[in-house]
Amino acid sequence: AINTTGMSFLQTDNFTFEDSGSGGNFTPIGNETNRFKGTYDGGGHTIRGIRTTSDNYRGIFGYVDGGTIRNLALSDSSITGWDYVGGIVGKNEGGTIQNCRVDSTVSIPGKANGGIHGGIAGYNSNGHIIGCLSGAVIIHANNSGRHGGLVGGFGGGTLKDCLYIGSSVSASLLYGALLGSLGTATSNNLANNYYTDVTIGGVGDVINGSRDANGARRGRTITLGSNVGIVGNVTTYDVSGITAIGSSVICYENTYYSGETQTVTLSYSGDVPNGYEVVYSSTGGTVTGNTLTMPAEDVTVTAAVVPIVPVLVGAPSGGFYWATYYNSSLRYTLPEGATAYTMDASHHLYRLGTDGSVIKENTAVVIISDKQSITLTLDSGTSTVTDHAPGGNILHGGPVTLDGEGKVPVPGSDPEVKGFPYVLSVDANGVIGFRQDTGTDAIPANKAYYVQ
Repeated sequence: AINTTGMSFLQTDNFTFEDSGSGGNFTPIGNETNRFKGTYDGGGHTIRGIRTTSDNYRGIFGYVDGGTIRNLALSDSSITGWDYVGGIVGKNEGGTIQNCRVDSTVSIPGKANGGIHGGIAGYNSNGHIIGCLSGAVIIHANNSGRHGGLVGGFGGGTLKDCLYIGSSVSASLLYGALLGSLGTATSNNLANNYYTDVTIGGVGDVINGSRDANGARRGRTITLGSNVGIVGNVTTYDVSGITAIGSSVICYENTYYSGETQTVTLSYSGDVPNGYEVVYSSTGGTVTGNTLTMPAEDVTVTAAVVPIVPVLVGAPSGGFYWATYYNSSLRYTLPEGATAYTMDASHHLYRLGTDGSVIKENTAVVIISDKQSITLTLDSGTSTVTDHAPGGNILHGGPVTLDGEGKVPVPGSDPEVKGFPYVLSVDANGVIGFRQDTGTDAIPANKAYYVQ
């Protein structure tokens, strides 16, 4: 009958309760009359050997009211009772259970005429269960009640970053891999929770309505290829062994889990040379850019570094389209009907080489075509392409601020080194070329210019 409001407790070692042979050896902390309202930190330690045989509000904690239970593990135990029976907490009323683990050596059998049982909590009422792992075996005693691998009955609150890896939830009425029943709550506050290959309600590894009810998702595995990673804020729950990545992935024992229709953001840690890009592929689901949409199956995700094949969208002039292009390391060829031009000594356009169809590396060009979209393809040839442009022949995209003389400052050790800008433009006769621009204060972004 101690008022635990505002009190904190720290477990500093593992506890093992000896089996006396009489069946019961443990009185839960807190009951309906005297609820636990403080903070209990398990310190990463494990409690073993608990045996309870009857009554309501069974678990390490029988009834938590606004309190916090964290960093605690339960192993080698049997928690038996009628209603509000869970591995960590029998009933959680507005409290927080975080980073707790119930091992697969824990069984939670039901009693006749009872039945609100869960691996972590029997019943959660507006409480918060975060980053918890349950391997408990849930066993019902009749055709009533609510049974779940994590929570038996869910009356609102939060279930987040949790995983059920137990062997089975035996039930025949209200049951689920994660929650036995949502009750009057909704699944809005259920996020990033999964179950693995388990038997639910006597049904094996088959996706069905009862198993995936109440916000549950079958955890499908993601195998990552070389240099492929997953992007997201990383939260580590060291006692449960769960690492949450963003809001759609859990990692447990070096295996990544996500669920059908979840989106997973991918990353690449290898080198990507200039002019190349990363292309991801998956054995299932769909990949758009670096986003994988999970299917209802396990997947393997790989990545390849491939040359960029640009598609240029030009601007119309005199019935033709033109676009500017520059690449420092790759050669490309143009489709039929498109010609590449560079600058001559007077900074006007001059066709490349003999036919203008090959753009070599380090060559800035203007492409003229009668098609708005111009696709470049990688060219592996060794033919010589004449470069008629002066200087380094590099196109810049701006924006840039000109000085009082209409020059472009060039970064470097000598602040006096500056260049005159030649801006790509169309004159009054419709001729496209580079013309010296000294009449503006700045060159806008995406306006191609050459510095001489």
